[in-house]
Amino acid sequence: MAGPSCTTPGDDHGNCPETATLLTENQVLNGFFITGNIELPGDVDYFSFNVGAEHIEYLFVIETTVPPSDPFSDTFIRLLDTDGFTQIVSDDNSGEGSGSQILWSPESPGVYYVEVSQFFTEDTGLYSVSVFRAGPAPPDDHGDDPSTATFSIADGTPVSGSIELSADVDFFQFIALPGQFYDIETSNLDDGSDTVISLLDNDAETVLGTDDQSGREFNASRILWVSPPDAAPPNDLYFVGVSQFLPSKTGVGYALSVTGSGSPEVLPTDGIPKVGDLLQPGDVDAYVFSATKSHTTRMNLATTNEINNFELRLLDSDGISLLQEQSNLEFEDLVYEHEITDEFFLTVTEPFQGGAYALSATDEVEAGNPDLNGDGRIDAIDFILLMEAYRTGEEP
Repeated sequence: MAGPSCTTPGDDHGNCPETATLLTENQVLNGFFITGNIELPGDVDYFSFNVGAEHIEYLFVIETTVPPSDPFSDTFIRLLDTDGFTQIVSDDNSGEGSGSQILWSPESPGVYYVEVSQFFTEDTGLYSVSVFRAGPAPPDDHGDDPSTATFSIADGTPVSGSIELSADVDFFQFIALPGQFYDIETSNLDDGSDTVISLLDNDAETVLGTDDQSGREFNASRILWVSPPDAAPPNDLYFVGVSQFLPSKTGVGYALSVTGSGSPEVLPTDGIPKVGDLLQPGDVDAYVFSATKSHTTRMNLATTNEINNFELRLLDSDGISLLQEQSNLEFEDLVYEHEITDEFFLTVTEPFQGGAYALSATDEVEAGNPDLNGDGRIDAIDFILLMEAYRTGEEP
C-alpha cells in the first residue's frame, strides 16, 4: 500500500512508484505526450511503462517538453529500473529547450519507471512527458562490458567509437607487456563530446584509474600508466572503458588510442641531471627511480626556455596513482618522503609546445633518521654505524 507521501491531495501524478501513472501500450507505441505539473517545490511525478520480451534491445525515447506558456520550467528526469529505485540514467537538458531526453535500450523485460521533477527543487512548472518505442536500437559499435570488449593494438593507432545511447560505455582491451609505459587517451572528439575513460585491471573489475579532462584536446581524457612487472602476456588483458561525462549525451564520436613506448628510463638519485627533449606538444617521457623507506627524494625540473610550462608528476609504485605534481613555472622542487622501499615513476610533459629540459633526483636522508645505511631497515648494522660515529666524533 502506498504511504501518505505517495498520495498528496491535488497532485496530478503519484509521488512514488506505487502510485505511478501507467502509460498504456498505445501511448508507448505512438509516443503520446502526457501533461504534468510540478505543483509544489520538491514535488516529483512518477510514470510507469511495460517492456515486453519481444521489445528487448529496442530503442525507447523518453523525453519531456516545456510549454511556451511556462518558459521558466526546467525538467529533470530519471529512468528507474524495475525495482522503482535503482537509477539507470538521468538527464536535465538533452531535450528541446529546457526539456529532457533519454535514449535507452532495455536488456530485460518488466515494468520501468520515469521520475519527473524540476532541476531546481525549489521551482515549480508545467511539462509534458512521453515514452516512445521507436523501433530496433542502432547497433553498438563496441561492447558494453569487458567480456565483449574490442581488441586494440597498443601501437598508438586511434580506434573510432560512438556513444549511441544514454549511459552507453564502450570497452576496449589490450595486451600489456611487463613494466612498460602506456599512454591511453581519447582524441578526434565530435562537437559536444566530453569523454571519461577508466583503466581496468586484468580481472576486468578493479579500476586502476579514471580520467576526465587530461587529454590533449578540449574535453578529451588521458591516463598515463606503467604496467606491473609481473604482467604475463598474452594471457593478461587490460581494459579501457569510454563513456560521456554527461551520461545522457548521445550521438557523439571519439577515437581511443593506446600507445606503448617501452620501459621507463632509469633515473639515478645522485642529483646528476638527465637531459630530455619533447618534440611535440603533449609528448611524455617516463622515468623510474629507486627509493628507500623514510628517505626523501628531491626532484628538480629545469628548462632554459622561460615560456615553457613543463609538468612533472610523481606516480606511486603501482604505476598510476598520482602522489605529487609540480610545474616548472612554480619554481619549486618536488620533494617527497617515502613510506616504503620500492620503485617510483616520474613523467615529464609540456602540453603546449614541447621542448628541452633537465631532470634530476637526489636521495636525501633526514637528520635523525636511524636507518644509517639506507637499506630501509633499522637493524644491528645501523647500531654499529652509530657507535662508530660516536667513537670517531663524526656526524652519523
